Amino acid sequence: MTCFVGLLLVSQPSKAQQDGKPRPVTQQEARTQQPDAKRLKAGYQTQVPGWILSAGDTLQLGQGSKEDKGFVYIHTLSASDDADAQKSLNHTYSGQKVVLKELIARGSAENGFGVYGVISPGALPPYYIALDSAVNAGELLPPIKYRPSAAASPALPAKIAQELIKLKAALDAGTLTQQEYESRRRKLLN
Repeated sequence: MTCFVGLLLVSQPSKAQQDGKPRPVTQQEARTQQPDAKRLKAGYQTQVPGWILSAGDTLQLGQGSKEDKGFVYIHTLSASDDADAQKSLNHTYSGQKVVLKELIARGSAENGFGVYGVISPGALPPYYIALDSAVNAGELLPPIKYRPSAAASPALPAKIAQELIKLKAALDAGTLTQQEYESRRRKLLN
């Protein structure tokens, strides 16, 4: 009887592999362990319900989150992974479409792992997208069919509200003049 139970356990497909095919890596799995390369080839289930990224997909870039509208979460990688040596993607790529070349996993057991997309916009060298962070910041937009309707989603107004709160805090701290505050406030609201 014991041998029979052992055989049943061995013959059961793992959760990572159903019907003989690997299933996409989920965000939760990617945070807690180094994703397997075979699983990454099957895709990455983003935090957006139903949106699975795979090599060859066309991605829509949003707007950069830096003050100069450059991208924070889309950048080159330096040989030493020094953040200061990384070059952010320029704001001129806002709204552009790019092709996802591959998915890679980066990180460590200490700091956690993440899934990155590799793109080569135009004739530029490879750039790496921190997928989850880029989606959260609006630097990478989900396909239209996965975007909530404007009426149902407070995402854009929430982002503007957060920026207004930051501006007000800077005004209160004295790092912005009233005139600078009003100017930046008008830009955000228009």
